[in-house]
Amino acid sequence: MKAKVGEDATMRLAITDTKNNDQPLAYYYFSLHLDDGVNRKNQTDTAWEAHPVQIAGGSNFRQVDAHTYEGMTDANGQASLTLSQPGGAGVKTHITARMRSDFNATDAKDVIFTVITSPDSDKARMWGHMRGIIESGSLYKRPLLADETEHELGTSAGK
Repeated sequence: MKAKVGEDATMRLAITDTKNNDQPLAYYYFSLHLDDGVNRKNQTDTAWEAHPVQIAGGSNFRQVDAHTYEGMTDANGQASLTLSQPGGAGVKTHITARMRSDFNATDAKDVIFTVITSPDSDKARMWGHMRGIIESGSLYKRPLLADETEHELGTSAGK
């Protein structure tokens, strides 16, 4: 799931009983664990954790600490969650959902909040949504990243 920093992303969590035709499990407790954010190069930085992913989920949902949330499904065995990352750096956060009772079922998803200051390129360091060409009276093309050029690192084209 991808969203822009400053925007919300919606996630629906559903808990079902696989032994009983996937019937929804109403009013079951669950927890969510958020790993540290990583950039496109799978690097972490403590500065990125100053603006972690935040999750809101209504009255049956609460934040335990910076990396853990707890909640309860509704009558339909679901929980609607709103994720955001105000001030984020353009990182991917791995979220693991667990049932809290005597169950060991888990599921995991990644959420990526992108920044305008980085292109959507596998050569970029951060996750971004910078467009390649911008038109504002004139056409502006974003400069290439070092890894997108054909030049060797440490050399210039004029030598």
